[in-house]
Amino acid sequence: MDVTENRIVADGPERYRASKNYWAVRRRVLDRISERYAQEKKTASFWRRVWLEVKISREVAEEMKKEFHPANLHAAFDKK
Repeated sequence: MDVTENRIVADGPERYRASKNYWAVRRRVLDRISERYAQEKKTASFWRRVWLEVKISREVAEEMKKEFHPANLHAAFDKK
């Protein structure tokens, strides 16, 4: 493989997310985490539900950072 065929790309995270189906992964993570809080949300007051949504958002963000870390370098390889 020629060295000129390989490079680090600026839009690497977007390509990586697209290749790993980011939105489907995020939906599964969100569903799994939301399910844990579903029973509590049923009986919670308005402000408690708001707080639970904040907690869920934070947990989803943490899970997604593990899978799609923003500081990763992404290399592009030309396929021939």
